[in-house]
Amino acid sequence: MRTRLLLTAASIALLAVLLYYSDLPMIVSAISRANPMLIAAGFAVAFFSLGLRVFRWKLYLKGAGEAVSYSNCAYSYMPSLFLSNLTPARVGEPVRSYFLKRLTGISMLKSIPAVVIERVMDVLSLVVISLLFVAVFGEPQFVYIDVALVAVIIIGVLVVLKSERLTAKAFGFLFSRDFVKKMSGREVTGKEAAQTFYSGVRMKGRYLATTFLLSLAIWGLEGLIFFMAFLSLGLGVPLVLAASAFAISVLVGLVTLLPGGIGSTEWSNAAVVSRFAAASLSEATAGVIIGRLMTLWLTLLVGALMWRKVK
Repeated sequence: MRTRLLLTAASIALLAVLLYYSDLPMIVSAISRANPMLIAAGFAVAFFSLGLRVFRWKLYLKGAGEAVSYSNCAYSYMPSLFLSNLTPARVGEPVRSYFLKRLTGISMLKSIPAVVIERVMDVLSLVVISLLFVAVFGEPQFVYIDVALVAVIIIGVLVVLKSERLTAKAFGFLFSRDFVKKMSGREVTGKEAAQTFYSGVRMKGRYLATTFLLSLAIWGLEGLIFFMAFLSLGLGVPLVLAASAFAISVLVGLVTLLPGGIGSTEWSNAAVVSRFAAASLSEATAGVIIGRLMTLWLTLLVGALMWRKVK
């Protein structure tokens, strides 16, 4: 609890400092002049992206041998995304398996592998999109540190998963937590969890390829939303810059462990855009705020509205 409060305070402080240095009155003035048609179009793309996320979750479950209706996928996915965006480094994501269990009766052990694979695909997609920045602008210093840190995390996870003994220990620790015991509804040993996990990970190649392409499309659409946000302010930010700056900022948010990446994501996105586009820091910050409204805050709203189905 204390750590969560400290991270939340850090997020608020970072965001406050950004608004101060970006000149809050100028940010408000820029947002007030935004093109409402482009913002409406951005929200339409955002809703489509959310629908695509739910469809991808459905495919992951199908690849794991579970046929789940689109509505149950949506009601398990969106509320968990709400919680995930409020927890450091999105560690609340596995609660999706609990919501799915409440809706369909599917064991958490059966769906958790799909959650893990999805998170890995998301990170890989963000790395691919962020590397476009290096290819186009030749400024690797903004990307290499984040990619290196993310690579260390992924390698660490893979080292654990490579060893069934280490995996059993990791799952044994996870399922020994009181709140996880309560969600799963029964005692689960680390060995049992590891065996179920490995059987769930053996997803067919065509599902993995399809879901990876979907992940690229989803994060590409998020980049398009930020491009539309900047365009609504009359800023000439190239699509590649908008998409790659967004990907970099999400990776920064993951590395800093802040809830929803709030503060660090806005800072990094605005800093990259203001340096490489014809935009001041206040204009870039205004565009980032609009983009976050159409992505993070829209997701939180939809997740909160769907919460009553699984609470």
